[in-house]
Amino acid sequence: MGKSFNVVKRYGEEIKKIRNHGIAIHGAFIFGFDHDEESVFERTVDFVKRNKLDSASFSTLTPFPGTPVYKKLMKENRIVTKDWSKYGSAVFTPKLMSLETLNEGCTWAWRECYSYTSIFRRLALPKRYWHIHFLLNIGYKMAIRNL
Repeated sequence: MGKSFNVVKRYGEEIKKIRNHGIAIHGAFIFGFDHDEESVFERTVDFVKRNKLDSASFSTLTPFPGTPVYKKLMKENRIVTKDWSKYGSAVFTPKLMSLETLNEGCTWAWRECYSYTSIFRRLALPKRYWHIHFLLNIGYKMAIRNL
């Protein structure tokens, strides 16, 4: 998205610095960029687990009208619907995977991240207010049970 301040190769190091100050970390991840291929879901969940993020959320790229990504996708005839009721899942054809794969991969990421095994492993680090982080994760698990 053109955020020049994000240096992915330094994320692990930066996460450790933040955590050393007692700050919880919530990762928010978007799938469906033109460079994303099918392995992006597993790589992203592995990142969340490896770095023991306190919580994470996953969504598909949303081409909101008036944005550069909307204009680009419209120009390329890749937007499949303009029905706003569908804007909870992917509404465009990705470049390197199918629309179905994008939606299913996002759902898989939620489920994998909020399995009990993942929750316990990610939250195993000693930290203040661990019970709050645990309850937050269980809340996410409950919220996604019908995905």
